[in-house]
Amino acid sequence: MKRPKPVRGLELRARRHRDGTPYWTWRVRWRDPRTGRRLSEEFPTAAEALDFKATLRVRARRGDLDQLDTGRTLLVDFFADTYWPTAGHNLERVTLESYAGTWNRHILPRLGEHELRRITPAVVHRLLTDLAHAGIGGPTRRRVKAVLSAVLAEAVARGELTGNPCREVRTQRQPARTADHTPAPTEIEAIRGQLDPAGATLVTLIGYLGLRPAEALALTDADISSTTVRVDARIVHGRREPSTKTARGRTIWLPGPVRADLAAWRLARPATITQPEGLLFPRLDGQPWRDTDYRNWRARRFKPAATAAGVPVDRPYTLRHAAASLLLTDPEWTIPGVAEHMGHSVAVLSSTYAHVLAGLAGQPRRSFEDAILEARTANDARDRRGA
Repeated sequence: MKRPKPVRGLELRARRHRDGTPYWTWRVRWRDPRTGRRLSEEFPTAAEALDFKATLRVRARRGDLDQLDTGRTLLVDFFADTYWPTAGHNLERVTLESYAGTWNRHILPRLGEHELRRITPAVVHRLLTDLAHAGIGGPTRRRVKAVLSAVLAEAVARGELTGNPCREVRTQRQPARTADHTPAPTEIEAIRGQLDPAGATLVTLIGYLGLRPAEALALTDADISSTTVRVDARIVHGRREPSTKTARGRTIWLPGPVRADLAAWRLARPATITQPEGLLFPRLDGQPWRDTDYRNWRARRFKPAATAAGVPVDRPYTLRHAAASLLLTDPEWTIPGVAEHMGHSVAVLSSTYAHVLAGLAGQPRRSFEDAILEARTANDARDRRGA
């Protein structure tokens, strides 16, 4: 390879690509006025190197030459040494675990060895494109961008970057999701009829009280009174944590049919050797359900029960929409009252159940408790005819 002609003020360096092919670079040296360190930057052409030297002169006159040294930290080092030790103060543990999984699987292998300053909007766009070509779904790609953006935002706050490149990259808009089927009380009763007492009671709490599955599984005997249920905990990765998804507890009124279901289950619940927390739905060893326990129950018990009942739902969480709909059609309940019951803000409730609210005009209203009792009466009559 022919050696280029030298250029005054530039240092010529011989390099090799990974395949062994030789090439030349032009190096510019300068001293950081803040630390006194000797710094350098290499460029593929002399013209680019000379442009950079001109930039150095301008920065030196303006007094911000020290900013050229920012952003040289590797992304992997910044994440491990700076971001992760402080993230735990701002994020819940379940969120941290989600971030860690996204970082380890998708970001670290592709961008970990990049200097922070080398992560440009083009690099972020290429990362998301590569993930799409690898068959990674849209929700995961959006989560990757969110995690990377959070890390780079911390770098901006600490002066390592002047801007967050993720902000300049658009993600593909998620297609509108088809609304889940909202089961009627008769359909909830049909699902309950296909389950054992524990599963039927769990469906009652989700479908009629609107509890999130993690909240229902965290209930203890102490949370239940004669007329109310206190919801102030949830199950997270097999542990009962004293917080709900919205970080605030709430007290829920118990309608008569639900009180009866809870009383029957508490009497029928098998005794366990150890029951340290008094859980309403413990595992056989008395401990809280793990994630795998819930997924197994959903796949092996709930979905077959819904299929056998002819109800087009495959997630227990969908039953929560039924509870909201029942409450909204009850003339005694206001929208703020329903929002408090469901653990929502009024804005979220109005947005999520706008279709229910729109359908209330001109429709007959009935009480929440009467709707459950009518469904059970109809279900019992159907069972007698089938027998």
